[in-house]
Amino acid sequence: FPVTIRAMDSQRFFVEDGCGYGGLVNMGLTCYANAVIQCMRHSPRMAWILEKGKFDTLFDTSETTKAKRRMQQTTTTALGEVIQMLWQCKKGQSVRPAHLWQTVSPLVEDTLYEHFAMKAPHDAHEFFLFLLETIHEATAQEVEMRIVRPPPTTPEEHLALQALQS
Repeated sequence: FPVTIRAMDSQRFFVEDGCGYGGLVNMGLTCYANAVIQCMRHSPRMAWILEKGKFDTLFDTSETTKAKRRMQQTTTTALGEVIQMLWQCKKGQSVRPAHLWQTVSPLVEDTLYEHFAMKAPHDAHEFFLFLLETIHEATAQEVEMRIVRPPPTTPEEHLALQALQS
């Protein structure tokens, strides 16, 4: 789904052509999640990241990718699709995020977030953390870093270095 979001400045987005007024259908006690998704959608950086063609280019698609990471990528894609559809809605239209919920249930199995698989009211902040963690893990890249720093010169720096090495 193409997304028509245009930046007015670095802090605000506005809707074009009467689109972007969509709501989310409550899928059975999911209002906590709907509020989080709407907040993420109106965060300029998050909306930009979740545009089609941005986040999914960071996915590791090799055959060695673990099943858990593939599920995180599927959930991230489903979240991106929901947010993209919300930007396309005209006033009075809504999005039914059924596919997103289908991806959440297997992802949270045997984790600290497994309660999100149950149809019950949950904490919005905790769901927000779950989504951020999912996006992070789905798009994480291995990097090689070498931190160059002069050797310690003070007794405090020597003690700090010893503490880090032990």
